[in-house]
Amino acid sequence: MGLHERSSIVSLFHTTDFKRDPYRFKTVDYGNYAMNSTKSCYGAVPLMYAFGNITSGLFFHNAAEMWIDINTEDQSAYFMVYSGVLDIFLLTGPTLPDAVRQYTDLTGKVHLAQLLTFSYHQSRWGYKSEEDVKNIIENYDKYNIPLDAVWMDLDYTIGYRWFISNLTGFRTLKVFSTG
Repeated sequence: MGLHERSSIVSLFHTTDFKRDPYRFKTVDYGNYAMNSTKSCYGAVPLMYAFGNITSGLFFHNAAEMWIDINTEDQSAYFMVYSGVLDIFLLTGPTLPDAVRQYTDLTGKVHLAQLLTFSYHQSRWGYKSEEDVKNIIENYDKYNIPLDAVWMDLDYTIGYRWFISNLTGFRTLKVFSTG
């Protein structure tokens, strides 16, 4: 089985004995997520695949926050949602590529990615100044590690407001500044 993005092993944990919380589906950005947790990290797509002699899938098409309890003993799942429409799609497989194709027939297929997306991007939270970013780039050059783009999170801004640069630490980002 498999569910949303999480920092855990591929096999799902047993959650119906109240020792673990159910798997939570809500798109969030945890700064410090716990390893082997049932919380989602970024994505929260309510899609589950089950593997055995055949592979099948279940897509619960609902945008509301939801939880899924997993019973590993009888290999069952219990979906809990408090609002929205009951809109469930069974992906009959019988192979994983078939089940994935059935899912993408419902939701759409990904377009060919831009060439830049195949390059190496450095991205993280916590750059305090342009000097931090320049040091990162210099170290990539120093150790001959290819680097094509550096992404900064909202820490380059004033008060986490997009497009308003912190001119103390990021003076040359005048294109995004208010001054």
